[in-house]
Amino acid sequence: MFYQDFSRFSDSDFDVKEWVNAALRSNKDPNTTLDAHASTLVMKLQLYIQEANNTLEEESQQIIQNLPRVAREIDGVYKETTLLKDQMNSVKNDIEKVEIETAESMKILVELDGIKSRMQGASNVIQEADNWNVVVSDVDDICQRGDIDAIAGMLTSMQRSLVSIRLAEVLNYLPDFDKRKETLEKLKDKLEALVSPKLIAAFNDHDIDATRDYVRIFQDIYRMKFLERYYTQCRRKILQDAWLTLLKQDIEALPLLEEFYDLVLSSWHAEVSWCTQIFPNAIDLVNRVLAQSLFSLDPPIHHCINNCICDIDNPVLKIEILTTLRKATFRFTDELDTALSNQRGTLVDDPDSTDQLVKAIHSPFTELLDNYSTWEENHLMMKLMSLNFEIDGILDTVSRINEYVGKAFTWANEAGNRCFDLTQGCGIYGLGSALETYFIKYLEEHFTIVKNLRDLCRIGALSNITAPSLASQNAEFQDDWTVFQNAFRLIQTCGDIILKSNSLSMRLQKLITRQAEKLLSSVKLQKTFTYYNYLVDNNPEEMSALTYLVERSQQEGNDFVFLPSVRQRCYDLNECCHSFAFDIIFSKVQQQLSGMPMMKVWGAEKVVSDVSNEDLPTFISPSSYITQIGDYLLNLPQQLEPFATQNNPSLELALKEGKLPYTDTSDNDDTLSHVTDTTIYWLDAVARGTVLTYVENVMKIPTLTDYAARQLIEDIEYLFNILEALEISPGLKLKQIVLLLKATSSEFEEAAKEHQILEDITLGIAKIRKINL
Repeated sequence: MFYQDFSRFSDSDFDVKEWVNAALRSNKDPNTTLDAHASTLVMKLQLYIQEANNTLEEESQQIIQNLPRVAREIDGVYKETTLLKDQMNSVKNDIEKVEIETAESMKILVELDGIKSRMQGASNVIQEADNWNVVVSDVDDICQRGDIDAIAGMLTSMQRSLVSIRLAEVLNYLPDFDKRKETLEKLKDKLEALVSPKLIAAFNDHDIDATRDYVRIFQDIYRMKFLERYYTQCRRKILQDAWLTLLKQDIEALPLLEEFYDLVLSSWHAEVSWCTQIFPNAIDLVNRVLAQSLFSLDPPIHHCINNCICDIDNPVLKIEILTTLRKATFRFTDELDTALSNQRGTLVDDPDSTDQLVKAIHSPFTELLDNYSTWEENHLMMKLMSLNFEIDGILDTVSRINEYVGKAFTWANEAGNRCFDLTQGCGIYGLGSALETYFIKYLEEHFTIVKNLRDLCRIGALSNITAPSLASQNAEFQDDWTVFQNAFRLIQTCGDIILKSNSLSMRLQKLITRQAEKLLSSVKLQKTFTYYNYLVDNNPEEMSALTYLVERSQQEGNDFVFLPSVRQRCYDLNECCHSFAFDIIFSKVQQQLSGMPMMKVWGAEKVVSDVSNEDLPTFISPSSYITQIGDYLLNLPQQLEPFATQNNPSLELALKEGKLPYTDTSDNDDTLSHVTDTTIYWLDAVARGTVLTYVENVMKIPTLTDYAARQLIEDIEYLFNILEALEISPGLKLKQIVLLLKATSSEFEEAAKEHQILEDITLGIAKIRKINL
């Protein structure tokens, strides 16, 4: 039987396509074609439309028939509403009339009620004053009997009498009010003196019933603070006696503190359990009492800790002992904090009482913690003094200081561990001061070594050195390469120092980041049971510097440098070692060139013979000084290659950060700042230095004959060939010198103009060739 749901036509989101598709898919009879199914569906829709039209017509007829009745009912409701409104206006007028007629009477009644109240109050005051007189007349008799409950009741009555008089504001009519108040306080003192022995006994015995009675009495007479004072005195004495008993056992500081902390924690649990049954603010009271007891210990805990380390000369041993004692303290505070957390859900907790207890527990360490950076600095400097920085041959010296790098930074990392173990990161600024002093001194020793090695190698004293003889040149050059290799190891040591310095900085930054949230938190959160920043109260200046350090670490991120001054000195040392290594190989070039201007060949004249100049042989051999320089430059790549090919991150970093002379000279079209190949970088620097030094010395020649000019041209062109073999440009100035040397005296000025020779080159060559311009 075909069935189709037509109720969906009334849906607000009705979709015609969706409904038609669903209706066509609903044909499950395989014998019925789609057209037949569609025809049936159309017929059903027509029937449904006809039925809907019939229903709509019936409903419309019914509504039309009911409209007159609805109109009559609306008219009736309107009339009733109008009548109700008139009645409400009438009632309102009656009320206003009554208010006007009875206003005066009501005012009189209010005044009479006030008079009655004041009279009743005066009567109460008179009764209380009379009651005071009755109680005072019986006070001596009751006090003699020692009836504590009766005395307490009497004092309560007297207290109530004075309160009533004060509230009634009739003190002007009772001139002895202050005297009565003084009398009451004296009677309270008598009651307190009478009760105190029994009260102390009840505290010591933990007598709950008796203590509750005394608490009620002291509450009634408004002296709960006095009762808490008695309780504090009792607990303070018990803790003091326990402390003295432990001290008499003559045990070491660590077991002494651990045993004392166990006793304190056990006492805290017992007192909280007992006080909870008596006092409404049990935890607050116990915390205040414990804090006061710890503050009043005699001798104080910090004296015992100080006595434990004062006779120790080794700074690290002091730090380690103090760290051990502080860790024992934190174990105690962890347990106490856990116990407090378990209690805070049900009992009132006063933050001030907890803060007092936190300070009482951690304060014994604050004065000693201020000495941390001094101890650390003394230890590091002692370690540094144990190293031998004396010169003992270049090979041994370089090997030794290279070995020292690992030791120096191992000691620094150990210092970082000690800092966070002892101070929870609060001493990181003090550690920075100690490390800065330590590393600056360490690096200064390296500067001194480089200076002494310079003196040993006679670097920088060229003015007193003449060019070596030909017989000794080969041996000296060979020695120079050995020295140069060791100088390069110094550069590698600088790279190792920079790498380890960066590693130390990143490691300390991670430790700072780990504690940053605590170090930058509010003052209250910096003084808790499990974390205590002793700088907050003890050293605000260092606290401010610490805050800046932590903020800088967060802001700079990967660019953060823990010790900027040390980093700069590392780079300075690297520059110094680069300069030393460069000067070692370049000094021999300078030696060869230093005597060049004074060579006799420059003033030699060729004897004129019958043979014309054109018939003279043109071959002239290069001078020995320039061939030695050429051989030296050709040997340089071979000496540099081992350092360029090895995979050494320290050396790579040092070479990257270092800078050589003559790398940015204006005589060449390009600079070497972008060159990354070590061999090319060093070879170019030495070659450029050679060319510029050669130019300077050429200008120092006193007199250059035409014959000697040919020799000089030969020397320079030999250097050109060497530089070409090394794929290095000789530069502009040396080329211009050759051009001027080849020009005859008559052609000199014209050649200078034609080739746009630099003015200083033109004047210099004209001077040595004795050519007047």
